[in-house]
Amino acid sequence: GTFSGVPVIEPGNHLVGMVTEFDVLKALVDGKDLHGLKAEDVMTMNPVTVEETATAEEIVKHMIKHQIIRIPVVRDGKLLGMISRTDLLNHLIDNHLINVYGG
Repeated sequence: GTFSGVPVIEPGNHLVGMVTEFDVLKALVDGKDLHGLKAEDVMTMNPVTVEETATAEEIVKHMIKHQIIRIPVVRDGKLLGMISRTDLLNHLIDNHLINVYGG
């Protein structure tokens, strides 16, 4: 697979940040040595998230507004999982095909 971003969590699955490919590229451009670098040194703090009750449409709107391709799903600040743009597109396509073909 490819790397686009990973969540940074504290004990109890509390989401504190994300390390994205952009964060890593920025660290490289800023001349940081990636060896021994900690997530907290490069992560985006307080990342954009969606609650587990968010609809596909709400998630798409967040992704477009914030120009992100992967978004953490949380409940009370605790990470439940991640949804990628590809996951969302596959879901929307599958649902469309079901509606079109009556499956």
